Amino acid sequence: MSLRTTLTPNRPGPLVVYTLLSLALVAACEKQETQAPKSHHDSVSRADELAATQGTREEMRAIAQGFADAFDALGFGDVDGAVKSFSEDIVWETRGGDERSVKGREELHAFFDASGRKIGVARVFLTDDDVVISQGVRVDQSRGAGFVAIGHINGGEITEVQEFRTSAPSDSKGPSLPGETEVIKEYGDEVNQALAESLHIAWSKRDWATIEGSLTRDVVYHDEASGETTQGFDAYKRWFEGFTGPFPDMSFDIEESWTAGDYVIVKGRTRGTQTAKYGELEATNNSIELEGLDIFRFESGAVAEMWRYHDAAGIMAQLTAGAEKPAS
Repeated sequence: MSLRTTLTPNRPGPLVVYTLLSLALVAACEKQETQAPKSHHDSVSRADELAATQGTREEMRAIAQGFADAFDALGFGDVDGAVKSFSEDIVWETRGGDERSVKGREELHAFFDASGRKIGVARVFLTDDDVVISQGVRVDQSRGAGFVAIGHINGGEITEVQEFRTSAPSDSKGPSLPGETEVIKEYGDEVNQALAESLHIAWSKRDWATIEGSLTRDVVYHDEASGETTQGFDAYKRWFEGFTGPFPDMSFDIEESWTAGDYVIVKGRTRGTQTAKYGELEATNNSIELEGLDIFRFESGAVAEMWRYHDAAGIMAQLTAGAEKPAS
């Protein structure tokens, strides 16, 4: 035996009516619950939460300013003042060229003292991830080298710093010392952050339509290893193709990214195999792997300025390590 319900045209059956009434009743209850007056306790909790957030942000801004002041102190030779900006158990690691790790204020003091370099910081970025980042230049024997220092905050102090240094070829003067330090304290833009990350993917694919669409027409590009600066999309494309040409499989992989104000900072790894002439070096078929950082400044949703930090001398060191392989 079959059971069939016949519905009159334009007239819902009993089951449909019951279902609609049930949904309406649930919606009414939810609306009433949503419109229920907020308790004084709820208001106080939200106010406390907002105050705590604002307080934390102010503390972070003070730490970011302290990070900037530490490098200013180094620039004036005040090592004691610089070291005081970090925790007692600070761990400071340098990457690129002369790699080392120091622990504690005493070792950090000795490390700063032995550096004997002029130093200047252009910007300090306050991110939303308990991280402050400085962007600057060190000058050693009249040759500038860009650096980025990433400071990790714990318990209201900077407890760990990773300093990424560019190592320029000997025939390069590198970048010049910046002037006054700018502290970027404003919240960043996640849309810009996503665009910067997608740009790394486009680089790996040589997707020039996406790359061009992500940049302003007069984009400025700074290669911090060589000190070379280009302006305009065409000039940037020529630089990029010249850099990646000997490494047709070169990829740009993202490890971490941060945003502050109109800026995005991306840390990643560059990998590739040399199958064509690189500078004066014939193809070796050797592979390279480098840590690097890119800093992007955005205007109206597009990249207006870029800084690239990589170990140029490290590229040659990796390519010439061991016996050279003949090109296939």
